[in-house]
Amino acid sequence: DTGTLPFDEPIRWYNIYSTDRYMSYDGALWWPVGVTDRTIRAVMFLPETSVDSGIFELNLGNIEDFQEYLFGTADARNYRFPMGRTFAFYYIDPNDFDDMTLAVMRLGNGPYSQTFITDANGIPVEEVRIGAGWGGLYIRVYDADANVEACCQDKVVVHICDPHNEDDSEYYIIDEISNDSGIFFSQSGIPLLPVWDAVAGYQLVFDDWRVQAFNEDTIFVRYNSVDYEQESLNALGDGNPNDGFFPPRINETAARNQYWDVSFAKVKVYDFQVFDGTTHHMRFLDGQYRPVTQIPLSGSLYLEVTDLDQNEHPGMRELIFGGWNKDAATVDDVARNPVTPPILSSSAPTGDQPANEDSAPIWWRGGLTDGGSGDSDLMTPAGAVADRTAVIGTDPWLGSLPGVGTPVEYDVSITRIPETVKVFMWNAQRGTWERMDLRETGVGTGVFRST
Repeated sequence: DTGTLPFDEPIRWYNIYSTDRYMSYDGALWWPVGVTDRTIRAVMFLPETSVDSGIFELNLGNIEDFQEYLFGTADARNYRFPMGRTFAFYYIDPNDFDDMTLAVMRLGNGPYSQTFITDANGIPVEEVRIGAGWGGLYIRVYDADANVEACCQDKVVVHICDPHNEDDSEYYIIDEISNDSGIFFSQSGIPLLPVWDAVAGYQLVFDDWRVQAFNEDTIFVRYNSVDYEQESLNALGDGNPNDGFFPPRINETAARNQYWDVSFAKVKVYDFQVFDGTTHHMRFLDGQYRPVTQIPLSGSLYLEVTDLDQNEHPGMRELIFGGWNKDAATVDDVARNPVTPPILSSSAPTGDQPANEDSAPIWWRGGLTDGGSGDSDLMTPAGAVADRTAVIGTDPWLGSLPGVGTPVEYDVSITRIPETVKVFMWNAQRGTWERMDLRETGVGTGVFRST
């Protein structure tokens, strides 16, 4: 950004892949006299070291080369960054947004702060688990300079971020563990919850002092040794990131304003793959809960899924609701809100209603206006289910043609559940289907079976 954003503003993270991106440091005091262009390169492109190596490297040699690269001018070799500066480099795989890493380079030696993500006992961890039953995130910061009042317990602010696109960002206040210690620790776990709850649905909220994430994500914590304006701190955790106080504003006039002292910690979120590329951890069972590959017409059929990361509370027997995308519309021809980005049939006529990616049934397509198709079936093999006129409000087949009268619910299940569901059993040859709820087989098992 080459605009006029004031220096000392909180760091904001973006995923950008173009070369003409710069950070403005117009307010910094360390620029040499006469330098007018006070912008620094924000994006680096690294060439692969050899064909098919998967290793990308930008070798700048020394600090002078680094300065020339950042500023884009040979004169920058004569600049001098003040000692103690922190440079952070982060990378997100453009093909896998939960794959993120971060590295830090400090210029010179000094009494820098240190930040850790830990367990409840303060021991650093490399992996955490989503769910209310796993204790959440604990953060520990060492910063002697933040120990301002020797007789009292001071406070610091940390930024918690999951940069994987549809994920959370929080600013959290943590207390000094004792007077005059310079050690700050979150005494209780910061809740780490799923973006999509298996029962309640979508629950991502910024600035609510809960961290919502997906399994396999990378979460990082950033600490900056500065003070913030009290008015901003008073508004943190209110669930309203649009109130003008999020992110909190740095108090540039405070006695402690060591903006160059930045420290980071990162952690991976535990993940278990139901299909890991080789093995399916999902199977059909008969009435005695034995795995089967076929079933008689009069037999009972169950579905069982092993999903260990869905065991979000080791002390409870949990439920996966078959319609967990609860904000979905109940019939095909009702608009989903919000409607961006749209999902439309390739043959849909003008005027068809789009479906939101988080709300649409998994086989939905547009085409319910005049001239369009009432068939939202993208799964049944072509010709396996004959198109037929829907019976008013009762048609349980995929592939129904528009019927007469209202209301008509196209493609409902056998028990007339609309097709806005996520877990279901489906007969590909006949087109009939039914929603399924999955209940954990026991406390803490991570094995879920249809009820």
